[in-house]
Amino acid sequence: MSNPKREIRRNRDSADFLHEIRGLKSLGYSVPRIAEKADCCESSVESMFYLLKNGHPSLIADVEHGHIPHTIALQISRTKNPELQIILANGFKAGTVNTSQIVTIRQRVDEHHRDTRQRDRRSDADSIIRMFSNEADARMQFIQRAKLVKSRLEFIAGALQQLFSDQRFVGLLRAEDIHTVPSWLAERINGSNERCSVNSAPKSLDVLLKDKPVSTLARNILLRMNPTRQVEAAEFMVSAGNFSRIFALALLLATKQEDRVARRAKPILGLSRERIANMQQDLECLLKDSAATENYGTDVLSLVSASGYVSRLISNEAIESYLHQNHPDVLQQFRTIFVTVSLDHSLAEHA
Repeated sequence: MSNPKREIRRNRDSADFLHEIRGLKSLGYSVPRIAEKADCCESSVESMFYLLKNGHPSLIADVEHGHIPHTIALQISRTKNPELQIILANGFKAGTVNTSQIVTIRQRVDEHHRDTRQRDRRSDADSIIRMFSNEADARMQFIQRAKLVKSRLEFIAGALQQLFSDQRFVGLLRAEDIHTVPSWLAERINGSNERCSVNSAPKSLDVLLKDKPVSTLARNILLRMNPTRQVEAAEFMVSAGNFSRIFALALLLATKQEDRVARRAKPILGLSRERIANMQQDLECLLKDSAATENYGTDVLSLVSASGYVSRLISNEAIESYLHQNHPDVLQQFRTIFVTVSLDHSLAEHA
């Protein structure tokens, strides 16, 4: 036999039900307690909570005014699009859509959103691969330039060391009043390859990225690497001038698991293990060769200075004739280096 003294009537309509659930919720009652007082199952209370949380204000108002049953409003509120909630509510009130059509429309819209998110994730994968490839190619070209500059310097130093051991050549230099040699070049010729250096503070992520336009998201991604890889990744970003989240994510994905300090990166649709493995291999090769770029700026200036000295030698008729007769290979390399360095310098000035 039913209890006539129940606090909330069982035959209430949707507007009353919503009002009663909202009132009890505001008083701090738990779901089981509200279900007991409202004489309904806990799932019904949870459904009303969902409606109150996710329903558009106009949809809630329609229930409160008795225009839409709360069961229909609940179905409408399950779509995340506020505009679609309004459209479906107006359609139901106008009689153009029924309950089953509302469910069908909502399901199709949700499927469309899932497909869109998947396409976006595929786009993320393509963006990551494209950005990493572009920056890796640019970095590789930079490394090759640095190696070429270094090899030209080494050739000039080695060739001059050989020539200065030739007393006839040294006598010819004196006769032609060519006595000075760039100091760094003289040191290398005399067997000292050490560079003057000043002790600096250890590199860190904060130091490298200070005053750089790095977003919090990109910085947090870098923090998922161990300290050594953080520095390497930050140096890569600085050299590339690219501080985007996508590039930081690409560097994380190209980092092997043992060089990370956080959980495994969330899989990205379209980014297969094979593609990630290729990225990791490319990054390891780039970082392995990065030492060649450490003194690139100084090496370029040194090469320009050395090229100027070489120009003085090969533009002197007596010296050029002597090199042609006794060291033709050296003369040919000197000419090639002078021409290429002059061309590179000219292009850089007009860039």
